[in-house]
Amino acid sequence: MEDELIALVNVARGADGLGWVRAHAGLAGFASSHAERLADELNLYHQDLTPVLESTDLNWAAENIACGQPDAATAHLAWWNSPGHRVNIMNPEFDRIGVGVSQGRNGTYFYVQLFGRAAPA
Repeated sequence: MEDELIALVNVARGADGLGWVRAHAGLAGFASSHAERLADELNLYHQDLTPVLESTDLNWAAENIACGQPDAATAHLAWWNSPGHRVNIMNPEFDRIGVGVSQGRNGTYFYVQLFGRAAPA
């Protein structure tokens, strides 16, 4: 599902003439860990992004979270239909992405997208 969510973001960005976001291992690690935490707790909340920025080569990050959607396409549509989440998806400043998906013991899927911008070299 993670790869599908990245592809859906890039299709949306490409349709608007924006550059694609590239998978980032550090963001993926934080996104996966948070999705697992949310699924374990059966709760939905944003994580503190300070450790993300301190542990990666990024200088800006944002997060989309969701739960309850049965698949990647439905999760993407939920974000797309939310103005605040769509802003993250379509922000031209972001060039990196990491995605995590985890299923809770009750069968609910939890989705985390982290967007980032690489720090100048």
